[in-house]
Amino acid sequence: VHLSPDDHQPGDWLVMVRSPDGVETLPFAFVVEGAPAPVLTSVNPNAVVLGSDVSFEIYGYDMFGTPRVFVAPQSNPLDVYDPIPVELADPRRLVTTEFSINAEQFEARPYLLWVENPDGTESNRLQFVITE
Repeated sequence: VHLSPDDHQPGDWLVMVRSPDGVETLPFAFVVEGAPAPVLTSVNPNAVVLGSDVSFEIYGYDMFGTPRVFVAPQSNPLDVYDPIPVELADPRRLVTTEFSINAEQFEARPYLLWVENPDGTESNRLQFVITE
């Protein structure tokens, strides 16, 4: 049996096997656990220049589907920017689309970057720095 994170909600499920001739087994409990939160190990580049166009490569594991990438200033992590478009290159690497590190949106300072899987689980935060 294969269950993807989109198939079932975590919790206890009753499972019964039915043979082709209609004979059923007694139901038994089957536990579906939630997917683990994604874990980030590195981001490249980890320093960018204000006014440049950049595409991040984000490395880690337990990322699936189409994760969303978020950025917030380290000094104010609740001031979250709109999600950055991303594609899952493989289960251990995300690549963001190229976007502008422009002066209207960003300042030269440290930022936090993290990933959210489609089920809402969030990764750890990694730091990158914007310089002038």
